[in-house]
Amino acid sequence: MSKQQTAVEWLQSEWQKHDTDTSIRELWKQAKAMEKEQIIDAHNHGEYNSQFMDALDDINGIEYYNKTYTK
Repeated sequence: MSKQQTAVEWLQSEWQKHDTDTSIRELWKQAKAMEKEQIIDAHNHGEYNSQFMDALDDINGIEYYNKTYTK
């Protein structure tokens, strides 16, 4: 099983590779999108804090992300 990168690890490696070729703003957008997907996937696979299980077990990962992380 290969180790997946977190969004922050990916951002660091991309920034080091592209330093001046790619806008940090674009890398930041991509990293945020990756982070969102990782959170949604984790929720959908039950990898979230069990103390919230009763309140959150009826919502999918996208609903969880929006409820928890969007303003």
